[in-house]
Amino acid sequence: MCHRAIDGRTRFFGQKAQSLSLAQRKKMIESNEKLSQTRQCQLLSLARSTFYYQPQSLDNEKLTLLRKLDEQYLKTPQYGARSYATWFVRQGIRIGRKRTANMM
Repeated sequence: MCHRAIDGRTRFFGQKAQSLSLAQRKKMIESNEKLSQTRQCQLLSLARSTFYYQPQSLDNEKLTLLRKLDEQYLKTPQYGARSYATWFVRQGIRIGRKRTANMM
């Protein structure tokens, strides 16, 4: 389906939808028998992954690790992910370099 300019104007629906915030566009999508959610996402210029995304909450273990990493960072800001992973192992916490890099 092509939205053509009429009388020198730009595409009405596409421009109006893009001016809305991401949260507002997500709220506009609803279950409908005539128009699938995939098509609604296309019309609103919204990625389907954005529509289906559910943010994950942080548990106490992750928060504790982040707090320890922050405390150590204030002492040794020159450390990288490998050094922090080694530091965690010395503290008795088995954590890999990639997870450490992800927390940084």
